[in-house]
Amino acid sequence: MTDSFAAEIWIGGQVSRTARLYPDDLQDTTTVLQGLIAVLNSDGASHEFGEAEIPADCTEADLLKYINEKGLLNLRDVQARGGEFPETEQFCLDNGIAYDRWSDHYAEYDSEKASWRPGMDSPMTVYSDSNGNEVVGGKLVREALELLQDSVKAKAAEARAAAIRLLGKCCPPAPPKLKKFKIVD
Repeated sequence: MTDSFAAEIWIGGQVSRTARLYPDDLQDTTTVLQGLIAVLNSDGASHEFGEAEIPADCTEADLLKYINEKGLLNLRDVQARGGEFPETEQFCLDNGIAYDRWSDHYAEYDSEKASWRPGMDSPMTVYSDSNGNEVVGGKLVREALELLQDSVKAKAAEARAAAIRLLGKCCPPAPPKLKKFKIVD
């Protein structure tokens, strides 16, 4: 059995209300938007921690109520399986829909942030604190700081370049910002 703990997901970009989820199956007229609603329901997503989950019969108008001030579809679950939204995340990957997810720490699980954008091979995951701030390893940061301090004293470009490489290991490039969630035809 998987542990369940708090998680939050932000979904951005365009989702089609008319494109068929299974275009090769003429009998199935499910749209991409309907598929997204189904997986959100299946994963137990809701607008606020502890509130009722998105119903399976959620309409487009109902879904738009979950758009936050940044224009992103924003959902939460206080008891997310493994701190993730597994069906929703896989659906987004399969259908080219960008997302960011944050999971709180619990027992042996560290808090983390996961991001996926179209074109990425897999989600990028980084450790975070309980507020969703990215956490980096102190050892490499201290080594980089020492190199930078030495480079200032000696005015050495090599030490600065080495420090930048170390910091690059600590801080992978951030994914592009999520675009506003938009339902299109």
